[in-house]
Amino acid sequence: MIKNVDSVKGMNNGYKHIDWSVIDDLVSRISEDCGARGIAVGVVSRSGNTIFERCYGFRDADGRIPVDRDTIFGLASVTKSFTALSILQLERQGLLSLYDRVSDHVPQFSGRNTLAPIRICHLLSHSAGFFPQHRTTVREAIEGTAFSDSLDSELAYSADFAQRGVELVASRLDGEREFTGLPGERYSYCNDGYGLLSDIIRTHGPYASYGEFVENGICRPLGMTRTGISFIRSSLDENASVLWRMRDDKWICDKDYTDNAFVLPGGGAMKSTLSDMMKYLAMLLSGGMSQDGTRIIDEGRIRLMEQDHISDSPYSSYGYGLGSFWMDGLRVCEHSGGLTGVSSQIMFAPSAGIGTVVLCNTSSVPVSCIARAALRLALGLPEEPARCGIGPQHWPEEEAGEMAGCFCTEEGDEIRLYTAGGSLCLEVNGKPEELFRRGPWLAFVQRRWSGAWLSAMPDSSGRVKLVQYGSRIFRRSIGNEC
Repeated sequence: MIKNVDSVKGMNNGYKHIDWSVIDDLVSRISEDCGARGIAVGVVSRSGNTIFERCYGFRDADGRIPVDRDTIFGLASVTKSFTALSILQLERQGLLSLYDRVSDHVPQFSGRNTLAPIRICHLLSHSAGFFPQHRTTVREAIEGTAFSDSLDSELAYSADFAQRGVELVASRLDGEREFTGLPGERYSYCNDGYGLLSDIIRTHGPYASYGEFVENGICRPLGMTRTGISFIRSSLDENASVLWRMRDDKWICDKDYTDNAFVLPGGGAMKSTLSDMMKYLAMLLSGGMSQDGTRIIDEGRIRLMEQDHISDSPYSSYGYGLGSFWMDGLRVCEHSGGLTGVSSQIMFAPSAGIGTVVLCNTSSVPVSCIARAALRLALGLPEEPARCGIGPQHWPEEEAGEMAGCFCTEEGDEIRLYTAGGSLCLEVNGKPEELFRRGPWLAFVQRRWSGAWLSAMPDSSGRVKLVQYGSRIFRRSIGNEC
């Protein structure tokens, strides 16, 4: 991938010895393997100093227009950290408690079928008990209505459209009769939970929309002048990324920032730039303080976002809008994002005061590998050894037999587990994946650039009706067929 040398910033003096060509090589290999068109990488310190910054490839590949530090990318689920921070700002002002029932703040959600009251803190940590839901999009919500999107009346900032969105999302969640467990018991990623949080922000803050709250309460005080939730303005910006994704085995591209956009924006609507996101990371690293001394939020509440509130895999946890894991004895916080034409990652070590952001305008690119490598370089850690399986393993016959079957989510994903040659095998959306047993009811899925944990959840009778794959909990399909 072409390296845009003119975007390389002056290195912080203490980091000049680092061989950043490692990142150049990694970006090149990942781009070739995954078809990435444009990537921006930045590493920043707690003080806001740039440690490393480099842009690769093109924001418009057909026009050969390079990425730069002010190119707009989608953030997708990195948005959730902005949503969590906004909720904590409201909590700091005494406008709500994290232990309030969601139904007390979202009248459209009664919680009538839930096993126990769902509280705001459960939505923040993805532990409300909801299975992954069908993504209600902006396009679905306006179908058959008088709503339309325009620069004069953007749906992203419309209170009336937000009202329709919360009615759609809340009614569907209210209709659920099966749950992953009691609230607070299990982690199960749910975009709709963050959708409800964005409506709480809209109704409790001083602004008419979620977007205005985030932009005025977080972005402007940090000098993030090119960050927001607008779909139309982002797509019309001269320095916005063209979005690339694979569909039906063909690459397609456009500037359709509303494709797959959530009807409630708190789960994934933010767009930003490398320059702006480095300011955001510096604020998180400095405990809620902007570089000019403006207090965005107190340090204790930043730490609350980073805290381990619930385990999301054998070696990682989720807090409020941020996940965390341990890397060579250092605690690292992070969040990734993925939507149409979006692959994003933030990753930072709070105790070391160093963080990294990677933005890409292509779907399904493992940017977390780039972020992790850049962070390790800046921290002076040795190159991480490649993950490797230990070969096919024999699975206990009873365990493999009970796990075998088809499991699905309402997001449209399916996994199939089946036995072959004494081992348990896996297909994800029809594609075979390497599966390695790591313990009772536990396996690791190995890919070239990444991996994911798969764990079965036997009930009290030993039957497996639920399987967690990555961040989602899948239900066994009716009839056990995909």
